[in-house]
Amino acid sequence: MRIGQVAALAAALGAAAPGWAQGAISFGGGQAINLRLGGSSLMTLVRRPDVQRHLEVSMNQRAKLDETTAKPQAIRVSVQGGDGADQADMQRKIEDQIKAQLGDRDAKLKEVLRPEQYQRLVQLDRQWRGPLSLADADVAKAAGVGAEARSRIAAIAGEYEREKQSVMMELAQKQEDASPDGSKRSVMIKMDTKQLENPLSPQYQKLDKAKRAAEARALACLTAEEKTGWEAAQGAPFTFRKDVPGMRF
Repeated sequence: MRIGQVAALAAALGAAAPGWAQGAISFGGGQAINLRLGGSSLMTLVRRPDVQRHLEVSMNQRAKLDETTAKPQAIRVSVQGGDGADQADMQRKIEDQIKAQLGDRDAKLKEVLRPEQYQRLVQLDRQWRGPLSLADADVAKAAGVGAEARSRIAAIAGEYEREKQSVMMELAQKQEDASPDGSKRSVMIKMDTKQLENPLSPQYQKLDKAKRAAEARALACLTAEEKTGWEAAQGAPFTFRKDVPGMRF
């Protein structure tokens, strides 16, 4: 397995759930990747007490949300190919399968939250993720951002993600095992992302500087009309409590 595949997995793990995340990759004629993830960014946000208070989540809703988010479910991803497989194609297939399964979890949120609560949560998610989220088609469409700007922002986001992966790999602890004949290899990755919640850590400072620079470049890609659309897509500004753990990288 090439290092790029490890880095991509590490980034996915770190972005999905705060604290410890783990995953396993097994290699052979068919590859299987097992991840334990807390959910999408919406699932992560809705667990925050400041967000729940802002959304006026009821006790009954909170109980249902706790039931939905308390036990991370395994996500299984299967792709075909060995070391000679096209890395970009494999990563796309992996991301498509992960997004499909995370999308199912977001659907559960719609069952618990009222429509206006869910819509506001989506707006808070855009604020949490920042202008680099405009690389996503759905966010760009909601903000009225055109294809040209979105393409340029996607390139900027890609550069930032590569830098992020490099930093994330500094936090990764890997355990590798191989079959006796060497035909299969597994990698267990654990990542302590708490360092990315500590403003004093070198990793936090490095990523904070990189993200601020990338966001400034992304906003510079927008026309005046697109900037207005992006502000509207975020809704009223919300201040996330700094004393509540949460990784915004």
